[in-house]
Amino acid sequence: MSSWRRTAAAAGLLSVGVTLAGCGADRADQAVIDRLRTEAILDAPAGATPLASRTHKGGGSDLAGVRGASSVTVTWATTRRPDEVAAFFHSTFDSTWDLHDNGYAPGGGWSAIGADRKSPGTVATIEARAPRSEDGAPVEARSVVTVQLSATRE
Repeated sequence: MSSWRRTAAAAGLLSVGVTLAGCGADRADQAVIDRLRTEAILDAPAGATPLASRTHKGGGSDLAGVRGASSVTVTWATTRRPDEVAAFFHSTFDSTWDLHDNGYAPGGGWSAIGADRKSPGTVATIEARAPRSEDGAPVEARSVVTVQLSATRE
C-alpha cells in the first residue's frame, strides 16, 4: 500500500474513532441531564407557576480530555417575595446543598450559588427577582425564580 493510502486509511480510522467517541459523549451528556432532572432543588414548590425549562448538553470529547458541563434550567413564578424564596431554599435544601447567598441580585432580588453535598461537581445557581412583562408570569407573581444545575459527565 502506498504511503498516501496508508495516511488516508489512518485518517479515516481516526475520523471513525472520533465520531464513535462523540456518540458515546452525547449519551453520557444525556445521562447527566437525566440525573440532574431528578434533583428536588429543580422542583417548583406548590402554588408556583412553571414558566420555562431547558437543557444544554456539554459536549466536548473524551479523546481530547475536554468536557463541557451539561445543564438543566427551570424558571417559575411565585407569590413569594425574593427574601421569602431565599428562606424557602435555605430551609429546604441547606442539609443537602451548600448554598451561599451572593451579594448581588438584580432589582432587589436574591441569588445564591451552591454545590450538592452528595454529588461532587454538581453546582446550582439560583436567582429570584421581580417579574418583568416579558416573563409571562401571572399578575399576582411577586418573584420569578430561575434555578440552573450543571455537572460534567463522569
